[in-house]
Amino acid sequence: MMPMDAVNSMAAVDDSGDINVIIETPKGSRQKYDLDHSTGLFQWSLELPEAMLFPFSFGFIPGTLGPDGDPMDVILLLDGAVPPGTLVKSRLIGVLELEQDEDGEMVRNDRLIAVANLSRAYAGVDRLEETREGLAWDIEQFFLSYNRMLDREMNVHGYEGPKAAQQLLEGGRSRS
Repeated sequence: MMPMDAVNSMAAVDDSGDINVIIETPKGSRQKYDLDHSTGLFQWSLELPEAMLFPFSFGFIPGTLGPDGDPMDVILLLDGAVPPGTLVKSRLIGVLELEQDEDGEMVRNDRLIAVANLSRAYAGVDRLEETREGLAWDIEQFFLSYNRMLDREMNVHGYEGPKAAQQLLEGGRSRS
């Protein structure tokens, strides 16, 4: 259980400049979890097919609001899986620009991409281009497959670097 007062009062960025990311769905899980902001509990919201796993951890940045009215989504790169509700100090390395079908309308729903500060595998990585070859393609293919499974149209518009990610974050902070 997440104490919602703590989540609601948490800043997106701490005093040292680290991004606060709260994990909802851990890397390697078949189950998708969402934080129920009214109860502070993580609710099991979806199960992937048996041969499909979440390849990265997914979470949100407290103290932000995306254009969809929810806290801003983050794809978090780290070495292993951490449980839902874990606060992970991170740094932004890019953004996946995409739009997806929401009730018959195509809406922009970009995903920030961040690296966990304590990750050894991603130590020194400051841009998506500095990760292993094919990682961006893997991220894109997961989202295409995931949305196809939900029978939802999705279009990937590309990737931008940390500067664009930071600008999106600032927009999310100003909306909250």
